[in-house]
Amino acid sequence: MKTILKPIAAMLLVAVTASPVLAQQDEPLASKVAKLKEQVKKLQSNKSFNLEFGGRVQLDFNHFSGAYSADNNGDAASDFFPRRIRTYVESDQGDWEHKLLLDFAEGDAEIVTVRVRYTGWKNGPRFQFGKLREDITLNALTSSKHINTVERSSVADTFSPYFRWGASAYQYFKDSGFRYAVGVYKNDAFGASGRDQDDRLALAYSGRLTWSQHSPGNTLHLGGWGSYRDMGGATLGNRLARGEVREAKVRLVDYAAGGETAALDSMSQVGLELAYQHKSFMLEAEYATRSLDTLDPTSVLDGADISGYHLSLSYCNSPKK
Repeated sequence: MKTILKPIAAMLLVAVTASPVLAQQDEPLASKVAKLKEQVKKLQSNKSFNLEFGGRVQLDFNHFSGAYSADNNGDAASDFFPRRIRTYVESDQGDWEHKLLLDFAEGDAEIVTVRVRYTGWKNGPRFQFGKLREDITLNALTSSKHINTVERSSVADTFSPYFRWGASAYQYFKDSGFRYAVGVYKNDAFGASGRDQDDRLALAYSGRLTWSQHSPGNTLHLGGWGSYRDMGGATLGNRLARGEVREAKVRLVDYAAGGETAALDSMSQVGLELAYQHKSFMLEAEYATRSLDTLDPTSVLDGADISGYHLSLSYCNSPKK
C-alpha cells in the first residue's frame, strides 16, 4: 500500500503547491512559470518519492479571415499566443505507475490528468483509474505534439469528452496488432453534471477496438469505438467546432444554434477511424454519429442522429541527418 500511496501523496503535493501559482490570473505567465519551477525543485530534491519531472511549451500563431472574422466585418486578423504550458510529474514504483499533468496558459489553468496504473500482469491487461482520457476518436487521442494541424478536427471536438474521472482497462497484442480498451467514467460532459434527476451518479461506458500494422516507413491503422452516456435529464450542451483555428471568436459549427434543444435521458455514440502512413505522407479519416434519447418522447430530437466526418492528408519531409 505504501508503494501506491507515497507517489500519490507526492503528486497531490505538487498539485496543491501549483494551485496558488496557477490561480493568479493577473500575474504574467513568465512569473507563474518561475515560481512553479522553484517550488518543483524543492520537491524534486526529496529522493524518497522517486519522481520524474518534465513538460513542454507550445506557442501558436493564427491568421484568419472571412467567416472566421464575421464579428470584424470579415477583415483579416491574427494572434500570437501561448497555446499551453504543460508540466508533469511521474513515478514508477514496481508494478504501479503514477502521473500528474498540469496545463496552464494566460488566464487558464487546470489539472488535466491524475492517473494511477497497474502493470503487474506481463503481456496482460493494464488497469488505471483517476482522471483519464476516454478512448474515443483517433484525433482526440493523438497528442497535440503530433497532430498535423494547429487545432483538432471538428469531429474530435464534437464527439470526444476528453478527460473524465473513472477507471479503464486496456491491452495490446503485439503479435496480431489488436488493442482493446473498456472503461466507465463519471459523465459530466456534453452539458451533463454527472448526477441524474435523483442525485445519483450518472455514468458513461466506453469501448474501443483497433488493429494496426507497422513496417519501416509504413503504418496502417483501423478502429472503431462506442459509448453509452447517462445524461441524467441534462440539456445537450453546445459543441463549438474550431475548424482548426483556435483563437478566432467565430465558430463555424453550433448544432444547437437556431434549432431545438431538449433534456436527454441518454446518448449513444459510435465511430470508425482510419490512418495510413507511407513515408512522409499521412492520411487520417474518421466518421462518428450519435443518437439522442430525450426525456420527452414527443420531442423532435427523440431518436435523432447527428453525424460527421473528418478527412485530412498531410506531408512532412524531415531532413536527413
